[in-house]
Amino acid sequence: MPRQRKRQPNPPSPKDAARLLNHVWERDEQFALFLWSAMTTGARRGELLALRETRFDFEAQEVAFSKNYLVKNGQQIEKETKTGEERPVSLDPLTCQLFASHFSRRRMAAATVGAEVPVHAFAFSPGSDGARPWNPDTMTHRYERYAAAVGITSSLKELRHYSATQLLASGVDLRTVSGRLGHAEGSTTLRFYAQFARPSDQRAAAVLSGQLADLRKKEALRVLFEQQTPVRDDAGLMAMAESLAPSVGLDLQTAVTYLSEFAALT
Repeated sequence: MPRQRKRQPNPPSPKDAARLLNHVWERDEQFALFLWSAMTTGARRGELLALRETRFDFEAQEVAFSKNYLVKNGQQIEKETKTGEERPVSLDPLTCQLFASHFSRRRMAAATVGAEVPVHAFAFSPGSDGARPWNPDTMTHRYERYAAAVGITSSLKELRHYSATQLLASGVDLRTVSGRLGHAEGSTTLRFYAQFARPSDQRAAAVLSGQLADLRKKEALRVLFEQQTPVRDDAGLMAMAESLAPSVGLDLQTAVTYLSEFAALT
């Protein structure tokens, strides 16, 4: 039988993502923070659920993903990440503030009932003490309900794709994106997101092409400059630029800048 082709990522648009977050934040702040984290870090569902408060370093603006949480046949399991290695991911100041506020509110809520939240509490938990994480399926079903309410058909997993595609579309290099996603090799990232990396690849081609085209014009101007009677005063350089710039396809100001550079070296 032929191998089944992997389904192509179909993440929500930035507008849909913002609409979803606004809808959820009005109703369930903890789950909204979970969605925010999935979008901004690209972490897997199980990696987010396995997060503990001790994995955050707000001063360094970083979080470390070291475990993956799942429930199999009713058994709660914390296992290593897919790569088997801890993965530090940078956080922005706003995300640090959101988590710090979440942890602070949880401690205040626990104190009202005479409970304490240990430092190793799970970041996302149904209990005020953070003793256990949410069931993964609960988070998936909750997402489906909220997404349907705002007309979004993509799955929870697509938020990980959202993170990757937006970074690549913004020109973030493949190695950085791969590292944030926890892919063992950049080739894995490229295999899934090649079509989203193409705009960045096109910009890279344009940079190189434009750079070489400008250098060709500069060198052509240099050859013409060396054939002229030497001048160093501003008026002479301006006159030379007006004469030579059109023949090499340069604007007047750029030609003056280059000619001044040539004159300084002679």
